[in-house]
Amino acid sequence: MARCGAVALLLAVLSPVHAAGYYATGLYREADAEVSYDDNLGRTGNPRDRKEDFTWRVGAGLGYEALPSADSRFGVAARVDAERLGEYHDLDNLEISAEGWYTIQPQPGLHRPWYEVWGRASRVEHRDSDIRDGGSFEAGVQGGMRLGTAAAARIGYVHAVRWGDGDVFDLGTHAVEFDADWDILPRAKIYGGYSFQWGDLVSTARASPGLLGDYHEFAFDDVFGAGTGADCALRRCAWRLSGDTHFLTGGAQWQITGGLYLDLSTRWFRTLWGENGRYEGLNYRASLYLRF
Repeated sequence: MARCGAVALLLAVLSPVHAAGYYATGLYREADAEVSYDDNLGRTGNPRDRKEDFTWRVGAGLGYEALPSADSRFGVAARVDAERLGEYHDLDNLEISAEGWYTIQPQPGLHRPWYEVWGRASRVEHRDSDIRDGGSFEAGVQGGMRLGTAAAARIGYVHAVRWGDGDVFDLGTHAVEFDADWDILPRAKIYGGYSFQWGDLVSTARASPGLLGDYHEFAFDDVFGAGTGADCALRRCAWRLSGDTHFLTGGAQWQITGGLYLDLSTRWFRTLWGENGRYEGLNYRASLYLRF
């Protein structure tokens, strides 16, 4: 799965190619708030099952960074995040996570490449969607460098595994990611990226020939309404499938003051599975991040 907006913003702020001011040692605290809109919550290609909603998220964390050597950085952090949806409150959730990272720049210098390995483990509990509860682990490698004095680029690989309390949400994915940013003002930048993900995915919808022919697991899923039937033809179900997803992301980030950042972004995605299976959607986010 794509990493959450807060984690992406955190990595953008902390990466050495972005802000040398955070390249330091010691404890730090962080807090952030985000509002987002998703026009395809259930990840379905069936118009009658497509649902949209706003999500409000707040989070806080504590971390520690150290400089083992002049050309490397090590960090660990723990976080708590809470989400509340505007209409579909069964999806409200609380997540506890821990992550660590190690960054090295073998040849110090503004235009020299750097490399990073990272991992993140989490546990999430939903208000009333037991099949979505579970744990996950993500790990990745990435590298980047500055392109001139105002631009930077990164490329990476991510592997994610999720263990759901319901079998339909036992997922494994791989992704390759590319992104770049450009400093348009001393405290503002624009950015964009592309990610290609392959592996397991879940679509919540009523049964259709494409789903019935391609799914690996299914479970009744009443978060968008229970329906009136006892089977997936009349009642929405969650279907685990195998497919490919393309993500395009774009946005802008402002350093308001010190460690306070505002981030505005949008993400488009399209997923394909089987011979004709397909869904797509848009997501919009506005985030405030504070590190102190």
